[in-house]
Amino acid sequence: PWARITGQLICPGFLPYQVSLVYYFLLLLGGTIYLGYLIYTYLKENQILDEKFWLIASAAVMCLLPFYWHDALNTGNIGGVICLCIMISAFLLDKHPIVAAILLSLGMMKPQNAGIFLAILFFRKNYKSTTVLT
Repeated sequence: PWARITGQLICPGFLPYQVSLVYYFLLLLGGTIYLGYLIYTYLKENQILDEKFWLIASAAVMCLLPFYWHDALNTGNIGGVICLCIMISAFLLDKHPIVAAILLSLGMMKPQNAGIFLAILFFRKNYKSTTVLT
């Protein structure tokens, strides 16, 4: 039942259609820009790339590459925003676990998108080993 309530954060059905549409596209744009910033800082902090041009180009390509853009832009499928929430939660997991948990719970509105991330987090937390098996 919470998916219908939290779904109003992404597609507010109580607003007029045109306002809701603008809100959705602004949410999609803002999430994409923030995800690009997170990718940029990750690449920079881990010294994967050094030049600013390649950092920006790589972050932009990684944000715009996923397959959900067609559905998100053409049909207004909320899966685009949900995928952004899940990817942002993966970047925020170590520094801001509460925010990451909230974003992942938003992503669980579509469990087919978030389920794999949840499984990975479960195995990473519960089955992490410091010993090497021979």
